[in-house]
Amino acid sequence: MRTPVENITMLQKQINDLQLENQILKDLLERSGIPYRQETARIRESEQEG
Repeated sequence: MRTPVENITMLQKQINDLQLENQILKDLLERSGIPYRQETARIRESEQEG
């Protein structure tokens, strides 16, 4: 069983990894001509309408 400190350390690493992956994906969208913020706003609007 892990100690609380080990759990926190493991979770922080996972958060850091996910933040890096998220940034890479946002960059890929931008390079593909899909602005992340505009696209997510459009999706939110369409979900609220439906």
